[in-house]
Amino acid sequence: MSDIESAQLSTDTTPDIQGGRERGIVLHKLIEEVLTGETEETVTALTARAETLIHALGQPVAHDPASGLMPAELAGCVTRALAAPEVAELRPA
Repeated sequence: MSDIESAQLSTDTTPDIQGGRERGIVLHKLIEEVLTGETEETVTALTARAETLIHALGQPVAHDPASGLMPAELAGCVTRALAAPEVAELRPA
């Protein structure tokens, strides 16, 4: 299973995710960049950008979200957050 497939887990399985300051910074920046049009709203683009941001923070890229910052998991989180009905409704405004 690829990292991208791992990030697109069904709602029946929830991975253990390590939270923290750096995770919040990356998520905030990714969402901001999608909303301003700087980054495409695709899993591929978000995964690549997440990896760049992780490196910019001086953090290692993890292959398991329970052990650190995993780009594909972060990309999936942003995609799901922006697709939430409450958020999707406000985006055109």
